[in-house]
Amino acid sequence: MQHYHYTLALVDRLWDMRVLISQLSRANATLRAQAGWPEEEKKATEAHVMYEFRNQIAIGRFKARYHKLEVNEDPFAELPSDAEVLAPMEVPFNDHPVTPPTLPPPLLCH
Repeated sequence: MQHYHYTLALVDRLWDMRVLISQLSRANATLRAQAGWPEEEKKATEAHVMYEFRNQIAIGRFKARYHKLEVNEDPFAELPSDAEVLAPMEVPFNDHPVTPPTLPPPLLCH
């Protein structure tokens, strides 16, 4: 029964966040309209907000389902294990499809 209580509490918290984000989005849109913010910046900011909101929903669902496990809530945190991975600083971009090598013709048995 306690698990059900935690689940309902998380659902309530997520609903409250959704309402708050909706109110903030409306207030933000009003301020942008008054300030004359460029459309490109508006779209980029909205995409970032949606990413953060989806991340919070995913974390909330994870905690509701696996309430005994912990989750790192900062998706951009640098971990010590990340520093050990060697990666090139620049990678050349090549979007040409790689064609497989041609196979020799099949042998005909006489």
